[in-house]
Amino acid sequence: MNPKVSVIVPTKNRVHFLSIAIRSILDQSFKDFEIIIVDAASSEDTRKTVEQFEDARIRYVSEKTDRGISASRNKGIEVSKGEIIAFLDDDDIWMPSKLQKQLNLMRDDPLVGVVYTASFKINESGEILGYPNLPFLKGHILPKILEKNYIGGCSTVVVKRECLEKSGLFDEDFFFGEDFDLWVRLAKHCRFDYVGDPLVAYRVHQKRMTTKTDVHQLLAMNRLFFEKHSKELLGDRRALAAWNYFAGRLHCECGDMKRGRLHLGQAVADNPSSLHYYARLFSAFFGLKVYRQLSDEIFMNMRARFRHFHI
Repeated sequence: MNPKVSVIVPTKNRVHFLSIAIRSILDQSFKDFEIIIVDAASSEDTRKTVEQFEDARIRYVSEKTDRGISASRNKGIEVSKGEIIAFLDDDDIWMPSKLQKQLNLMRDDPLVGVVYTASFKINESGEILGYPNLPFLKGHILPKILEKNYIGGCSTVVVKRECLEKSGLFDEDFFFGEDFDLWVRLAKHCRFDYVGDPLVAYRVHQKRMTTKTDVHQLLAMNRLFFEKHSKELLGDRRALAAWNYFAGRLHCECGDMKRGRLHLGQAVADNPSSLHYYARLFSAFFGLKVYRQLSDEIFMNMRARFRHFHI
């Protein structure tokens, strides 16, 4: 009999973090799951670490080459058997009630295809950093999710297999922001809901993918996102403004202040009620060094004065 949930864990050369991540799955109050560890050609002995758990629910898949995290997740989905797919990055941690609370929501509302949770950040040693990231989007979320990845990373999400079959799996052309792209595609086909409790510890450390991606790579991914979702973006001025705002910031960070101003100006034109768009546009009339200093100062003052605004 197939398990209810398949948990996909992509990994590479993080055996210490991986052990903690696996333990957090095994400690779930909900027990009807399989764990699929997809090893992207680790040089460390990841197999040995996995086999130490001696649990028949754990399956180890070894890739000969590292094809990227999207490919690893897709491989895990392809060999999985559960009707619900969950994801856990190898450096993150689940709280024991996570799966049960998410599955309860899916049981109570059969129209819900994706359930995510609140999360909080921890450092490399496991110490909590700041306050939880609290969710607020539910239902048909496409217009809002186009503006920004409000869902967060993959570790917070469970999704019905049937929804993934409609939306398609992770786009392997994305080496960053692949989760955001998938959430947008899923939002075209199914309803979202969330558990407000912070049930995922998101680990921040120097080897995390987000700390290794430079601004030029982000700019390339931002263009790819527009190419894929241009129809929806062009049909929603607020979403298009948000895309231009991010594009403008990236161009400025690359030192192309002229192109940055063009994008930021378009963001202001499409959504003139967003104060932080004006602030970024103003700071973009100076060189990169001054832009960064001025932006930091402006945004610290804005956060202090307008704490209820999302900056």
